[in-house]
Amino acid sequence: MKGGTGRNIGESSVRRLRRGRLMLPALALSTLALVGSPRAARAEPSESELAAARTLGVEGVKLASAGKCSEAIRLLERAAELYAAPTILVPLARCQLQEGELVAAVGVLRKVLDAELPADAPKPFVDAQNEAEGLLASALPRLPRLSVKVEVLGDSQPKVSVDGKPIAAGELDSLALDPGMHQVRAEAPGYLPGAKAVRLKEGDRAEVTLILKPKPADAEEPDPIEPPPVHDAGADRGEHDPTLTWLALGVGGAGILVGGVCGIIAAQKEAQLSKDCPGGKCPPTSDADLANTKSYALASTIGFAVGVVGLGVGGYLWFFDGSDQAATPSGKRGPRVGAFIGVSRLGLTGEF
Repeated sequence: MKGGTGRNIGESSVRRLRRGRLMLPALALSTLALVGSPRAARAEPSESELAAARTLGVEGVKLASAGKCSEAIRLLERAAELYAAPTILVPLARCQLQEGELVAAVGVLRKVLDAELPADAPKPFVDAQNEAEGLLASALPRLPRLSVKVEVLGDSQPKVSVDGKPIAAGELDSLALDPGMHQVRAEAPGYLPGAKAVRLKEGDRAEVTLILKPKPADAEEPDPIEPPPVHDAGADRGEHDPTLTWLALGVGGAGILVGGVCGIIAAQKEAQLSKDCPGGKCPPTSDADLANTKSYALASTIGFAVGVVGLGVGGYLWFFDGSDQAATPSGKRGPRVGAFIGVSRLGLTGEF
């Protein structure tokens, strides 16, 4: 694949874009005035469409002048659907260029230039059309183009798509795309599909070649996969094993217990240390007590964390698993979880 490098807009184009930004407030006023003038359009829209286009166009131009092009594009597109005035389409194209939507912007600018304005067209319409010519001249060199070639034996006609959109055969030699990552895919009857990813920058001229290989002669179409049968949760409501629920609740309760006990011990030791360490300075004999205090504090934090998680999981299973867990099945002994605390260790015991 061959790729070019991004091209920067020339100095004159930058000046033209700057002038365009300065013109946005004026365009907002002209849009407000001209969208309500039926003689400026080829086909007269209804009064309600004019009012909606006027509101959307003015708000969109204001957003564009404030640098909020992503929001302005949506409003200006809706306004253009109702009334495709040049004073709406040119700000729309300018924002699309700024957001990297080069293909859409070029299409909008060509629409403005293809429109034949009447001899008595308002001056803002004529000015917008003149500006569109300059914007299009600066946008075309920025537009990346991709050439797609498909190698396949025989007379099979491959179908090519880019980003999931079918591409006509006549467009494969020079396909205009926006900058960014694109997925190219080709398919043909009797051949394995081919695909490649390509990243394009502004001004790139790239080429992608896809080689389609024939399907193996013994390759058969896979049998259709039948969906699994729908499981009725209520059918086995009474057969649910509540062990996991009780285990989670037991672990959660034990965690809270461990966290509470260790927290109390840590608080007592901290109080004793505050007496033995006046002014925050502890004698060497207090190092062991200080280390034990930190250990109990850490154990308390971990215990509470485990407790919260355990109780949360247990509560979810209790209320949302669709089973009755008010009591363990008759004849079965529910799981038991307990905590033990020693001088230098703590832990959990359980029976399931």
